[in-house]
Amino acid sequence: MIKPRQIFKVVINGKEYDVYDIKGKEHEGNNNSCKTWWLFFSHLPDGMIPDHDNQYLEPYTDSINRFNWEIKFFQINYSDSKWDSTSFRNITKCEMYCNNKLVYSFQTNGGKEGMSYAMAKSQFLQVKLIEHPYNFFETDKEKGRKIFYYGLPAKISVNSSETWNIGIIPCYESGLNKEEWWDEYIRRTSKINPIYLDDDEEMEDMDKEYILEYKQDDYINWGDVLEDRNIDWFRN
Repeated sequence: MIKPRQIFKVVINGKEYDVYDIKGKEHEGNNNSCKTWWLFFSHLPDGMIPDHDNQYLEPYTDSINRFNWEIKFFQINYSDSKWDSTSFRNITKCEMYCNNKLVYSFQTNGGKEGMSYAMAKSQFLQVKLIEHPYNFFETDKEKGRKIFYYGLPAKISVNSSETWNIGIIPCYESGLNKEEWWDEYIRRTSKINPIYLDDDEEMEDMDKEYILEYKQDDYINWGDVLEDRNIDWFRN
């Protein structure tokens, strides 16, 4: 038999358990579930996997909900004092928890409209987060993931607290050294024959400063995973 492969985790009775795909070991496939999926209804030390005949392996069934959501909404008033004047604002914040973990958070306008929008967006995101190539639910697996960024080899760094935020780490390989990588990055991100107004020229200077800092640190501060334009998530 092929070595059991952990494929995802589920939460039962408030505790987290592993689900394995064990090729060559099949159950009856209750409720049309995959016959080679098995729930390990116990715990092992980190790095260990169960034997094929372990007594705690239970047939996985579709009656086990893989994604258990808890979604919280907050309406927040806050003040802003500037130049001897105080203004007041209101925002709506949404926190999305899945299997007891905070997997995504966003905020929008306040008031009734903001709450309605946040609720609708959270429903959309329940599907989006599941379907996205990035694993929002087990982000430890995403640390150091190889990607292409503007077609250049790179890997990602995962924010330790807001795990839906990432950074880009250049990979100086595939025939490109550091200078060549950054020269190509600048070429691919530059506008063709730009015509700058005064404000635009100031923004261009700021962009250049950011690039110099990124180059020095070998790190690009990207941000929200869902704003993943120019990222190709699949690189061997």
